[in-house]
Amino acid sequence: MIQGNQGSMYDVVVSGGGPAGAIAAYECARLGLDTVLLEKDVIPRKKCCAGGLLGRAVRSLPFELPASIVQKEIKGFAIEFGSYRKEFDFPNAVGYVLRRDDFDSYIIGKARGAGALILQNARTLHVEEVSDHVKLDSTAGRIDGRLLIVAEGVTGSTARFLVGQYPRTSMAVGRAVNVTTERDPGDKIAIHLVDTPTKRLRMKKDFPLNGWMFPHRRGANIGVVGSGVSKNRIEATLSMIREKVRERYGLMEGEEDLMAHPLPLVARKVLHTRRSMIVGDAAGLVNPITGEGMSYALASGRMAAHTAAEVINEEKGLEHLAVYDSRCKTSIIRDIKAAMFLSPFLHRIVGVVDTRRFFDNFHREGVLVRVCLDIARGEEDWHSLLIKTIPRFPRLFFSSLG
Repeated sequence: MIQGNQGSMYDVVVSGGGPAGAIAAYECARLGLDTVLLEKDVIPRKKCCAGGLLGRAVRSLPFELPASIVQKEIKGFAIEFGSYRKEFDFPNAVGYVLRRDDFDSYIIGKARGAGALILQNARTLHVEEVSDHVKLDSTAGRIDGRLLIVAEGVTGSTARFLVGQYPRTSMAVGRAVNVTTERDPGDKIAIHLVDTPTKRLRMKKDFPLNGWMFPHRRGANIGVVGSGVSKNRIEATLSMIREKVRERYGLMEGEEDLMAHPLPLVARKVLHTRRSMIVGDAAGLVNPITGEGMSYALASGRMAAHTAAEVINEEKGLEHLAVYDSRCKTSIIRDIKAAMFLSPFLHRIVGVVDTRRFFDNFHREGVLVRVCLDIARGEEDWHSLLIKTIPRFPRLFFSSLG
């Protein structure tokens, strides 16, 4: 049965309508599961997100991405630190810049087209896993399902109830706005290094305050992200980046405030319970170096859906949900752990070495630059970068000392 009716027993209930939840609902419905998705807001809605969709994320999509929702192709990036700017050009595009409201709406539409029932303004209030199904109380009423996929983000209440509170010390905060520029901002994203300088190399896993500029058709998304920083510091840094964008491209009056949003820095240790699977940000699946989570959201959503289909269609039993954890650990979490090992060096090394010299030297490391491009395209992973960085790190480090 594909098209369900509210109040019936669904095969799968998906709580959360971001990319992870929407792609999970799409795949579940496509695989013949009676699926309902609950989204607490009305689609489309604003999201605090830079809007970058790397090639590796595009490869995770089971359908074509329409040109109408693409703002810009990403063909390079720039590192900015004070008055220093180093540009890296790509031979080919490695991804796209999108508006999250457009992208999320598109995937929700695909899920609806595949047969999933979409309930908007439907917030999950309470979940109970009983012997033969999941009972879910929501603002849209009582929903029952054989399985549950949780995609509510890192601060969602359902994952907290099922597997425990996500540690607030392992979260960063992002803040973004959309601006309109007088001149075309081009096709390079800009990374602004702000809070990386330190007196010594620290091995603490954190996310120092940094910023970005992602170009749109007629403007840009600018923002900042960091852990353990005050609201005033975030706002001051956003103002600094806004001024740099003004100097380079000019700014028109008015901007779209996307507010702030929490960002997980560590993957959860438990990704499933007896009848539930946790995906995307709710599972803590975000790259600890770049803050990019779209690739992992789409991949984990699809993994959860395929695992659900195996449990229900192939009658493999509830113990099969552990396979979802295994699939995440051998791909997504392996990738995250490699990035986590590198993050203290890449986040903090510029405070120990001469920042300008470091990025000039890195630009000359053709192998490392190529691996970074291949990671963005989805042809390599962060484990590959780790393996190729280790033998080159001493030269890169000592050649960059001031």
